[in-house]
Amino acid sequence: MPDLVVHDKAGERILEGLLADAGQRLHGDGDAGGVLVLKASADPAARRYGCQEDGPSSVPARSRPFINTRDEPRVTAGLRRLRVTVSESNMSETTTLLKAGATDLVLRMADAGTVLTGLILDNPVRAIVEVCRDLTGRSRVRLADGRQLSALDIQREYLTRAKDFTDQRGPDAVSSRVLGLWERALDAIGAGNLDAIAREIDWAIKYQLIERYRVEQDVPLSAPQVAQADLAYHDIRRDRGLYYQAQRSGAVERTARDVDIFEAKTVPPSPGRYRQAG
Repeated sequence: MPDLVVHDKAGERILEGLLADAGQRLHGDGDAGGVLVLKASADPAARRYGCQEDGPSSVPARSRPFINTRDEPRVTAGLRRLRVTVSESNMSETTTLLKAGATDLVLRMADAGTVLTGLILDNPVRAIVEVCRDLTGRSRVRLADGRQLSALDIQREYLTRAKDFTDQRGPDAVSSRVLGLWERALDAIGAGNLDAIAREIDWAIKYQLIERYRVEQDVPLSAPQVAQADLAYHDIRRDRGLYYQAQRSGAVERTARDVDIFEAKTVPPSPGRYRQAG
């Protein structure tokens, strides 16, 4: 799982290099403009969408379920690749570790035959809309069986089952770290104490950065400067992005080393579909 974080950041570094090349070419052609790449799940018009690690076309995201499979020509015959297209694009390395690690645990539980009954949402799309703006995690969503539970309740139930599953099979260092961060994040949100996760959870890091900016500038949340700061947090350029400013000041936790990220720009993970593809 830590390797996944390394290669995710290596993708950013590759894009950052392409941005520099594009800027030089534009200036060489007499164009004073520039190119901006934001790693985010919302655009300037506040339209939101899920992320996936491949596929530049938006057609797959519109025509397939949030979680779907497809034939994979570069893996062992008979296997299919699982695609999850509803996750967030994250700047924080620790948040990426938590997102991928929690997903990995749930998938391993499903593969082992663990029954996750009673947690099926009545309308997943509506549920995402209802909970995404609630910083308390207490907005209640309707389940398929007619019950209503909050996002925190559902997450805690998944966490409890993931901890039981891991205990039965013996925890490893990565799963222990993922479960610990998962639990601390839910406890912090439930208690309204975002300071406890303000170095590790992406939206909490950004929220506190923006709140400090609003206080310093004495502007409302609706101010255009705030919207600009929101987008600037996701700028992948390390010399300008607000997340990377926080990283340089030591305000966020990390899981990856810069030397490993640099190597991953040219060395794909092994084994894997990209190494096989050359």
